[in-house]
Amino acid sequence: MRLILSSIVLFAATLANAIPGVLIIQEKMPADRFGDPNVAVANSLAEAMQNEGLYAPVVWSFTDPIFRAAISEGLVKSTENVPSLEQAQEVAKKLKLDTIIFVRAYQFGNAVMGRIQLYKNGKLVWKDPIKGTEVMDPSQKADPVVGTNKQGQPTKTYEKPKTIQTEDRSISVVGPEGLNLEDSGMSLVRTWVQLIKSGPLKGQSTQPRILTPPPLPGTQPANVEPIVPKVKPMVDNKQLLSDLDAMIRGGQSVQAILILRDAVDAEPQDVERRIALVKTLLLMSQPELAANEARRAALLIPEKVELRAMAARAWMQAGREDEAMADLNEAVARDPNSMETRLLLAEVNLSKLRPQQAIEHLDAVIKEKPSADAWYKHALCQTLLGKKDEAIADLAKAKEIGLTAGSQESAVRYGATLDVLDKSLMELGNELRNLFSRAQVRRTDPEVKEGHSKAKVLVAAWTGFLATMAGPNLHRSSHDRRVLALNLLTQSLNDMGTYLATNDEELFADARINMGQALKEFSSAQTSYRNEIGGTAKGVGT
Repeated sequence: MRLILSSIVLFAATLANAIPGVLIIQEKMPADRFGDPNVAVANSLAEAMQNEGLYAPVVWSFTDPIFRAAISEGLVKSTENVPSLEQAQEVAKKLKLDTIIFVRAYQFGNAVMGRIQLYKNGKLVWKDPIKGTEVMDPSQKADPVVGTNKQGQPTKTYEKPKTIQTEDRSISVVGPEGLNLEDSGMSLVRTWVQLIKSGPLKGQSTQPRILTPPPLPGTQPANVEPIVPKVKPMVDNKQLLSDLDAMIRGGQSVQAILILRDAVDAEPQDVERRIALVKTLLLMSQPELAANEARRAALLIPEKVELRAMAARAWMQAGREDEAMADLNEAVARDPNSMETRLLLAEVNLSKLRPQQAIEHLDAVIKEKPSADAWYKHALCQTLLGKKDEAIADLAKAKEIGLTAGSQESAVRYGATLDVLDKSLMELGNELRNLFSRAQVRRTDPEVKEGHSKAKVLVAAWTGFLATMAGPNLHRSSHDRRVLALNLLTQSLNDMGTYLATNDEELFADARINMGQALKEFSSAQTSYRNEIGGTAKGVGT
């Protein structure tokens, strides 16, 4: 599929059909004698605008996924910390934006000062404050002038308070420990949002973000007829999905997202397109965006419980357990025994390292309709239980049924697997540190031997699992590092086993060294994995 710049529609603007997009840039004030005075407000302003439905924002920052991906794709050449208006206009033009906001916020004495300027098509159309404010001069000396009165007694006099005019707004939110920078910055943001709503955007229809509260347990209504959308002709997405897969493999993930959003707008009731959009966002390591998309789809198509399940999974990846539970409760309330709900409950228990509870749900799914995904998760549960042979057998069943090796499916599955693996090994690392300390003073303690045996079978199970599954080529380096960390742990536990049997202090020292090196290698593997994803959409899922 050929894609030219004229076909690029602003990524963030399509979050809602009629919401305009805006590029937000935070200006920087120079450091003073107290250090960096700047107060970060750009991301908070972007979130507030999106929640209010005023704009679909893109922040000039590497922390913004759209801006970062645009740099990776070559759409943005200059990465100046604070661009000029001309530089910002050039970028905004490429991203199909006609609005730019420059904002600044900084500490000045016992207050936070702020200014915001809104440009449209290169012209200043609104700013705050209009005339600026008068504030106390913080450079004024507070020490009194000591003198004597006519009677020769010592006196103290203070200078008359000095003030200065600024072009910025002054806000102070003071707490028990003095000026609260974060709260003052948020107060500025809330003020600006209200001023923009009543000023330059007065009369514009907005679409505030709607969050669905979790239902109370046991509130599933009886015999509720689902809302069935009007029947539309079937949409053939085969060519679309094939083209998107090729684009992702070619490192054009941003363009793939843009095309998917256009496709979803064209057929808002098409579940396949919405699922593809959520999965692609997950591939770009943007679980929160994916979760919001899945939840939005679930609100539009409530009879599709799998959309709620996808939202909950994405929230879990984003570390937002409260949001995940909200969508999980919705899924359970609508259909507690559906395969999607059962799989979701299994994933929640897996994420919390509760394999026995997860297996109960997976067994129910497999009994009703065996699937490659269910068997794969079953293998993960067996691994957490230290059952190496059973885990490998489950993996073989998953492959036999048809475990998907496609770019999106395998990459999403691999990321979820690493989430479980990393949590498991981090927990094991803490247990091993305690185990080594106890073994040094109570070598023959039965609990020490039991802890050693459990650790050994768990490491063997994970080693077998990683050796059997194939990681994406993009993550080959970090995958090999994880394997090396497991091999070092195996050697450490072997040396420790010999020490427990023989009291060989030299082997115990070797075991400690290998364990430390294993945990260090494991940490390096995590860093390597993050760098491989990094914002470079190149090769995602290959």
